[in-house]
Amino acid sequence: MAQAQFPQLQSGGISFRGNEDYATAERLRAKFKHRAKITPAMLHSVNQEGVIVAVSDAWLNKLGYTRSQVIGRPSVSFLTPESRERALKEVLPVFFRCGCMDNVQYQMICKNGSVIDVLMSAVLDDSPIEAGPISLAVITDITALKETKNRLLESEARYRLLADHSSDVVFHLGLDLVRRYVSPSCREILGFEPEEMVGAKPLNLVHPDEAMHVRTVFQSLLDGGVARQSVVNRMRHKDGHWVWVEAELRTLKDPETGAALGLIGAMRDITARREMEDRLAEANRRLAALAAEDALTGLRNRRIFNEALTLGYRAALRHGRSLGLLMIDVDWFKAYNDHYGHPAGDECLRQVAKAISRIVQRAGDTSARYGGEEFAILLPETDECGVIAMAERIRHAVNRLALEHLGSGHRIVTISLGAASINPAGPGEGEEFLLRQADRALYRAKALGRNRVFRASDLG
Repeated sequence: MAQAQFPQLQSGGISFRGNEDYATAERLRAKFKHRAKITPAMLHSVNQEGVIVAVSDAWLNKLGYTRSQVIGRPSVSFLTPESRERALKEVLPVFFRCGCMDNVQYQMICKNGSVIDVLMSAVLDDSPIEAGPISLAVITDITALKETKNRLLESEARYRLLADHSSDVVFHLGLDLVRRYVSPSCREILGFEPEEMVGAKPLNLVHPDEAMHVRTVFQSLLDGGVARQSVVNRMRHKDGHWVWVEAELRTLKDPETGAALGLIGAMRDITARREMEDRLAEANRRLAALAAEDALTGLRNRRIFNEALTLGYRAALRHGRSLGLLMIDVDWFKAYNDHYGHPAGDECLRQVAKAISRIVQRAGDTSARYGGEEFAILLPETDECGVIAMAERIRHAVNRLALEHLGSGHRIVTISLGAASINPAGPGEGEEFLLRQADRALYRAKALGRNRVFRASDLG
C-alpha cells in the first residue's frame, strides 16, 4: 500500500504529521485531544524513531517554543545532556520493551535556556498502523516542588546541625511520651549517649518529687490546654547524682488537622543557676532576719514590734478577742552602766533578753527590745490575768539570774513590768491606747519601788 503524505493537521492546539493513513491520523488526533482535555499536564506524542509528532499547548507554553520548532525534532533534544544520556541508555530501551514508564525524572531545556525539572510518564500505543507504534507522554513540571523539597531538606539539615551543636538538649517525644530524637548534648548534661535515651520515657529519669508535676505539664500540652510551657525539675545523671534542668516545651501539631503529634523541647542545665538562687534566697532570709532583729539581744526590733502590734490589733478586732501587752524596764540600769561599764551593761541586757525568750515561747507572741533597757511583749488572745501571770514568770526568771547590781536596793538586777490587755470591741480601745496603758502601768510599778508588776486596770 502506497504511503500517502498528509499535510500538518491542527486541532485544539495539537499538531500531527507523518505517513499514517488519514483514518489512523484522525484516530490518534482524537485520542490525543481527549487526553489533553482531561489533564492539565504537558503532553507530547513520539513515533518509533523518537521524533515528536504531536504536542499540546501546555507543553509549548511551559517551554516557550512554537509548534513548528518542536514537531519533527527528537524528543530527547529537549533534555539536558545528563537526562538525554540517561534516557537513551537506560530508560527508552526498557520503555520500548515493556511499553510503559512511570514518573521518570528528567530535566528539560526551555527556549530561553532555563532548565525545569519534570516527571514523565508514557505509554506505547502499539495499535497496528503503518507508521508503527506511537508513544503518548504526560509531563509534569515539578521544579517548584523540587525547590520546596530542597529547601525543606536544607532547613532540616540546618535544624539538625543546630540541634547537634547546641549546648541545650533538643528532644522530640511522641504521643506515647517516648523519645524519638535526642541531641548529642545529652552527653554533657546527663552523661548518656543519645542512643541510650531514644526509645525511653523521660519520666524515668525525673526526680520523684517532681514527676507528678512534669507528667501534668506533658499531658496539658498534649490535651491542647496550652501550646507552650516551661518546667523546672531534677533529672538523674548517669552516674546517679541529680541535675537541675529547665525545659521549654511546645506541642508538635499536624499542619492540616491541628491534632497533636507529640512534643518538642529544649532542655538546659541550670544546676549552677539554681545553687546561686538558693544562696541568694538564703542571703535574703538572713538579711530579712537581720532587719527584723535587734543586733544586741536577738529579739525583734522596735519596727517589727510596731508592725506586729498593728496586725495583732486588727486580728483581735476581727475575731473579737483580747490583746495583751507587757512593757518591761531594767531597774536602775543607768547606775549599772556607770558602775560596771557599757560592755557589762550590754551583757546584762542580753541575759535579760534570754530570760524573756525562755518564758515567751507561744506561737504568735512577739518579744522585742523596745529601746535602751526597755522591752515589750505582745500577747495575742490574752486577757489581763494571763498577762499578769506571764509578767510574774518573767520577773522571777530575771531574779533567778542573780546578776550583781550594787546600785540596786535588791543588790541584783531586777525588772519592773506594766501589764495591760484590751478587748478591741470596747470604745476607744485602739492599739495606741493599749500601748499607753501598758507604759503608764510600767511607770507606776517603778514609782512603787520597782521589781514588781503593775496592772493597767488599777490605774483608775
